[in-house]
Amino acid sequence: MPGGTAKHGTFDEFLTAVKEHPDIDWKEEFSTALTNENVESRIQIATWMLDHGANPAEINPDEKINALHVLFSQRTNDIPAEAPLLQRIIDGGADINLDNRRWGPPLNVLLEN
Repeated sequence: MPGGTAKHGTFDEFLTAVKEHPDIDWKEEFSTALTNENVESRIQIATWMLDHGANPAEINPDEKINALHVLFSQRTNDIPAEAPLLQRIIDGGADINLDNRRWGPPLNVLLEN
């Protein structure tokens, strides 16, 4: 599935998937990209998506989580490298106070990890 490239692929693999599947709205995979275990790929793919119109303020209505919950739940991080991406997500309107009934607000998720 092409969306798996956002989650598991490198940036080059992702760009290849974008070219091969022009009918897919890759902006819809923004949260998925934030789960990529490779920090460099996560940053590059998510940044590409933001550059191409992904909505960093989108809320998953079923789980009531946003991009900050997802990003802060990652076990592998490079805080200095991820800081510009985090800033773009916050500047783009992601609610730092969005309360998820299971995890609470995004900062609780960060503290847990």
